[in-house]
Amino acid sequence: MEDISKTEMEIMLVLWAQGPTTVRAIVQAVYGRHTQSLHTTIKSLLERLIRKDFVICDRSDHVHLFSAAIPKQSFVQSQIDQLAENVFEGNVGSVLLSMVERVRLSKKDRVTIEAILEKIK
Repeated sequence: MEDISKTEMEIMLVLWAQGPTTVRAIVQAVYGRHTQSLHTTIKSLLERLIRKDFVICDRSDHVHLFSAAIPKQSFVQSQIDQLAENVFEGNVGSVLLSMVERVRLSKKDRVTIEAILEKIK
């Protein structure tokens, strides 16, 4: 899976949260305002995300609707796999341990992790 920029990631987060949406709505969500130059920028980034197979566009209506082409979980998993491969010599367990050591987990998160560990025992 190809890398994406910070702004492309912001666009993906909007698409995952809102589902099919317009360029105008994405601009508003990312920047909090809409201008023609921001519209042009987001449109260009969306076209780039389409070429990378991250986004699809429904052009069947006058207003084009953009959607995430991949589920968020699939993207997250590929990023973890890539991190494990590039930094931890392919060891996903080391990635997870590194994250757990750095993050202060809530009680709910600890319970969730413990339940997952119980399932895989």
